[in-house]
Amino acid sequence: MKKILSLILFLILCFGAFVSCDNETQTESSSESTQESISEESSFIEPVSSELFLGRWNYENPTRETLTGVNSESFNSYVVYLHSSYHSLVDDDNWTSRYHYVTKLFLSYEEFLGGVAEDCVFDAVTEQTFENNYVLVVEGESGHIRSEDIYYSNLVKENECYTLTYNLISRHGQGFSDAIQHYSDIVIVPKTIFKNESSSVKIEVVKKEYVFDTLLYNSSCEVIIYLPE
Repeated sequence: MKKILSLILFLILCFGAFVSCDNETQTESSSESTQESISEESSFIEPVSSELFLGRWNYENPTRETLTGVNSESFNSYVVYLHSSYHSLVDDDNWTSRYHYVTKLFLSYEEFLGGVAEDCVFDAVTEQTFENNYVLVVEGESGHIRSEDIYYSNLVKENECYTLTYNLISRHGQGFSDAIQHYSDIVIVPKTIFKNESSSVKIEVVKKEYVFDTLLYNSSCEVIIYLPE
């Protein structure tokens, strides 16, 4: 009888030790997961600020190439609001005589509201927009009413500056109405593009004109590329 009681007591002690070890393993695993989560969150550093950038394109030396198979899915474009409202990032009305475009990245909703005229705030942008995104405003003037398909894509960092691609899609023989049209486009860009960016952000623009031979997205096209000066 004593042997049986001793055996039962031994089994109880072994089971208790096993449960204790398992709890410790789960606690350690949970602690490691929490630390990894905190580490991932802390690794994202907000940009300090964004510079107002006035740029020009090199219209005298464009590059040209012919492509096939280009369609609307080729651009991997960002959410864009075109001609949402008149807006001016620059006080000087004659800036387009010296520059071709202006860019400004807004890092918060409050900053965005402070950068637009009080009577023409863009309704498309809300506080929720800035939860996972920043808002980039691109301004310029066109020599005709923009009736092309327009995409903004490929925002990447090159050296100390970011570049964004401005894509204009048309076809040979497409008619354009002559007019000086001011445009102010809103581009919604994910915050993750600027992950760990701790300096001021400056954004230049590459302009690409896709001119299809016949039907849009269903024929070969010539691509004319204007690089920033």
